[in-house]
Amino acid sequence: MIKETKCDHCGTACDTSITLDDKVFCCHGCKSVYTILWANGMESFYRRKDVEGAPVEMSDTYSFLDNEEIQKQVVDFSDGKVGVVRLFLPAIHCSACLWLLERLHKINEGVISVRVEFSKRTAHIRFREDVLSLRELAELLQAVGYPPHIRLSDGEDEEQKGSKDKRVIYQFGIAAFAFGNVMLMALPEYFYPGDHSLSEYAPFFRWLSLALVIPVLLYSARDYYSNAIRGIRLKRINVDQPIAVGVTALFLQSAWEIFSGTGSGYLDSLTGLLFFLLLGKIFQRKTYESLSFERDYKSYFPLGVTLINAEGAHEIVPVQNLEKGQRIYVRNEEIIPVDGMIISGTPVIDNAFVTGESTPEHKAVGDSVYAGGKQCGGAIEVLVERPMDKSYLTQLWNDQHFDGNKAERFHSLTDKVSRYFVLAILLLAVVTFSYWYLVADLATAIQVFTAVLIVACPCALALAAPFANGHALRLMGRFGLYLKRAEVVEALADINKIVWDKTGTLTDMARSRVDWMGAELTDKDKAAISGLMSSSKHPLSMRITAWLDTASEKVIQFSEITGMGVEGEVEENAWKVGSAVWLNQEETDDLNATHVHVMKNGEHFGYFRIQHAFRAEAANVVNALKPVYSQTVVTGDDEGEKRALIELFGDVVRLRFKQKPSDKHGAIVDLQKQGYRVAMIGDGLNDAGALNQSEVGISIAEDVNNFTPASDAILSAKSFAELPVFFRLAKYTRKVVYWSFALSFAYNLVGLSFAVSGMLSPLLSAILMPLSSITVVAFVSILVNRFPMEKKLENQSEKVQLKRRQASVEVG
Repeated sequence: MIKETKCDHCGTACDTSITLDDKVFCCHGCKSVYTILWANGMESFYRRKDVEGAPVEMSDTYSFLDNEEIQKQVVDFSDGKVGVVRLFLPAIHCSACLWLLERLHKINEGVISVRVEFSKRTAHIRFREDVLSLRELAELLQAVGYPPHIRLSDGEDEEQKGSKDKRVIYQFGIAAFAFGNVMLMALPEYFYPGDHSLSEYAPFFRWLSLALVIPVLLYSARDYYSNAIRGIRLKRINVDQPIAVGVTALFLQSAWEIFSGTGSGYLDSLTGLLFFLLLGKIFQRKTYESLSFERDYKSYFPLGVTLINAEGAHEIVPVQNLEKGQRIYVRNEEIIPVDGMIISGTPVIDNAFVTGESTPEHKAVGDSVYAGGKQCGGAIEVLVERPMDKSYLTQLWNDQHFDGNKAERFHSLTDKVSRYFVLAILLLAVVTFSYWYLVADLATAIQVFTAVLIVACPCALALAAPFANGHALRLMGRFGLYLKRAEVVEALADINKIVWDKTGTLTDMARSRVDWMGAELTDKDKAAISGLMSSSKHPLSMRITAWLDTASEKVIQFSEITGMGVEGEVEENAWKVGSAVWLNQEETDDLNATHVHVMKNGEHFGYFRIQHAFRAEAANVVNALKPVYSQTVVTGDDEGEKRALIELFGDVVRLRFKQKPSDKHGAIVDLQKQGYRVAMIGDGLNDAGALNQSEVGISIAEDVNNFTPASDAILSAKSFAELPVFFRLAKYTRKVVYWSFALSFAYNLVGLSFAVSGMLSPLLSAILMPLSSITVVAFVSILVNRFPMEKKLENQSEKVQLKRRQASVEVG
């Protein structure tokens, strides 16, 4: 009889020749999953097999997730194809956990992507609902060792904070208990080394100390060993490997001396070493939590939304103030900030912001919509069914899949500097061990070897850039520049070219002058044009809407052609509003204004003449940036403001007019090919591609919902005057990081010189290591926070006020 071969991963019968060691697999996918699980210490997955070799069914722990009502409360998004959920995973504790979870799609094809917020132990997961149910996703996480804690009550965040993993505290407590007692039992031998009266009790205390050290080694040091082993399996060097080697060396030397009766070993040094290492780890964790570089989303981003009040008027309110039952007005290309139901309009929803795939879907009045969807078919009204706090939208903004390859350009300064640090320390430790073994003895060699490994731990080096950039991020956010993540500070410091959009960026639409040139507009005409304009969030559209100041008529078959204009049908009349080129009209030689033409039923109806007013702060901002950065302007408008832009920037600055979104993107690419590191500053409407392509994309936001996924930073329009200060802060932060690197290297140089010469014990090294981290963190925190931000802003504000008291800065 021929014995049937089964896959060692999934239990499926197979006759393939795909093998690894003595294991057989039905496909390369199962082989890859097997490798990942074993490389990350998740081999317990294979203990859950039945007699046939297939994985056994999980328990009913998550059976409640089969209930549709509960699913609606748990998931953030669901369209029957793609689901999005945020789950709290308290078992997350190290970088290896992040590595495994973010490769969960290799274990199950139903998982699309996983992004982990380490400080919050939260995973943001996208999955295919037709392949993997919510319950099966929870069971998959449980199977690989990260069971999710799901709470449906309003106090979910508080419960999660209270149930955070306390293992480090327990590890520290055991190490502290052992350290105190082992040190106490070692004191007589320290104080009376030649007293023969102690010989009767010394062996007993040595064996008791060894017994106390065993749980410290097996439990308190477990994370260091597991991370070191994972690094070896993955062929990577990490900071825990030197520590694991040093602890092992101390234990083996001490155990040999106690077993042979030749000495008491170094058990007090070993327990003291782990005590201070864990104390430093707790300090770092508490510091990270208190600084919360992930941001407190509820107070971080000033996201607004247009509310339709009881009188039917529109007003801008913060998104967190929305309540169930209220109505909101969503324009074309705006992000829907809540879960709700469509009550009017022509909804075409693009959920690319949530799913990562741009597939606009036509919906009908009465259909449900989820937060994060973008309206692509004119204005709609949405009834709020579940208010959504800003954390969800800001988290979507922070997701990597919107950045394309940009994330690869955010190379961490710490990674560049410390890439070979650990390897160099390991080599130095081996050389030092060999030297002392030859000139002294094994015990001395082990002590020096361990001291070198511990005192040169690169923790201080690794903390410098994250803490400095994190403080800068918070400082910028406090004064109106909101960064996507702390690494943007590094990218901002590298910028040497600034590209400006014009309309809505350099210009202040609220102060621009609007004149109608054409036949007199009737009330019906104004209402029809207002309906078209109010459906778009382009600055020109919103300025014209404000000028018309009338109730809007309902628009059907609305569409907006990016960079050209809008069109739609109002009361059986076909309207088009846009540029002269799009409407085949003759361009005028008016160099002092922008013209927005109007056509009704195919006939030219007239045009709006808009005299732009530059922001009062524009001249100061441009002049402050000139000495450091070269600048250029890329705009979709015609040459109406060419004269004023030359006066603002000078003759040497290149001005590009009539640029389509693709042209703006191409302009950024051309500059990057020339070696420039580009910051693009725009309004996020027709320049999303350029914002995403640039090293740093900055979107200017007024008091409306201008949430742009493509940007790396969002600048409040009220803080426009402070833009040069933000650039200076980024460069200053880079200097602080360099200074902290110098401090860290100086510490390591001094510490290593003492350790290599045999003048530093492992215990003293363990005390110095967290002290070095504390020193570096305090150093960067004090220096970055001492940046005279408020003083600079006050000076800048005085200039702006003086400028506003002068003649109006209107073009022409």
